[in-house]
Amino acid sequence: VNRSWRAVKRYLGWFNPIRQFRFLFELFSHKVLRWFSMVILIAMFVANILVVALSGHPFYAVTLAG
Repeated sequence: VNRSWRAVKRYLGWFNPIRQFRFLFELFSHKVLRWFSMVILIAMFVANILVVALSGHPFYAVTLAG
């Protein structure tokens, strides 16, 4: 994570979304989503549990069971 923040600081001048949209998209998709991947996975798991509990449909229960 330390090297990632140093890279963000080094390329701080490139944070112009109009001129460097592709760079910002690559930075966001590679670094930021990687940092929050565990939070996103936990949120998806909780959402799946809620769908199973509220719908009562056996398909969702089977998909939750794996």
